[in-house]
Amino acid sequence: MSRLILFPKDPLLQLPLEPLLELLLQQQVVESLLDGHYGERSYLLGERFFDAFLFLGCSPSIELAPTAADTPFCYLELESEVQCRLISGSNLKAACKGCKQRYGELPQLEAQQPPDVSCCHCGAVYSAEQIAWRKTAALAKTRFSLWNIFEGEAVPSDQLLGMLQKQSGVEWSYAYINS
Repeated sequence: MSRLILFPKDPLLQLPLEPLLELLLQQQVVESLLDGHYGERSYLLGERFFDAFLFLGCSPSIELAPTAADTPFCYLELESEVQCRLISGSNLKAACKGCKQRYGELPQLEAQQPPDVSCCHCGAVYSAEQIAWRKTAALAKTRFSLWNIFEGEAVPSDQLLGMLQKQSGVEWSYAYINS
């Protein structure tokens, strides 16, 4: 499955989810809670979803609600954890600072501090904060995922990123993950 993840640039910051949810509901980016099958805090997209995310290409085909045929659809999931988690997938484009080879697919790593990542080619170890992930990995305690969005298919609008920054007091970033 593919997803677009938004997260605070400070990977150690654990934000309360309620104010984020309130903002997304108020701005009509999301509307109602989905059943637990999609995650504990997963929401259907709201009327103003297309104002918050910019879609690239001539005619994106995105399902916005579950169907009887169980077709993948786009929904938003809020997550917050005590541990800092590094999330990456098969589309990882980051390269080792030492040998310049691309990292292979990494397991999901979590720790109190940003985890260390070792290169499978040269064995060099770097803190996850030191690696240029090229928008293909997320390092965070608090995040929200827009499920079933492919890499480069959509980007968060400057307006949405600004609202998140104003509400939380920190800058936000995003990444695409293919799992």
